[in-house]
Amino acid sequence: MAGVSAYFEYRLIRHLTIEEELLFPACDAVLGAEGSLIELLLSGHRELRAKAAAIKAGAHDRVDSFCVLLERHIRTEERQLFVLAQSRMKPKELEELGRQIKQSLVGRLGLLRPSHAAHEL
Repeated sequence: MAGVSAYFEYRLIRHLTIEEELLFPACDAVLGAEGSLIELLLSGHRELRAKAAAIKAGAHDRVDSFCVLLERHIRTEERQLFVLAQSRMKPKELEELGRQIKQSLVGRLGLLRPSHAAHEL
């Protein structure tokens, strides 16, 4: 479980933060009436963090519900948020958002080395 806990802390929580700081504000600016989707996703983030903290504290019985929630959250982003963003944002806006996210991933997560960033996403 130590490896899972490290994953929560190092990858997932920071990933959620990048979405909250970069992706969601950019999408919210173009969603209009569908803006409530951002609040739904933020609520999912809060629930994911709470479940991750509980699992880290020993509530291993919550792993399955965490996985279900995470999968549902990812599907909502893929099937709704990303589709709406791509249809409403200008190509230059999408390009700039992608650049900002990559830069943040390099800086915060150490996931990507700048020289390999374009190939690893």
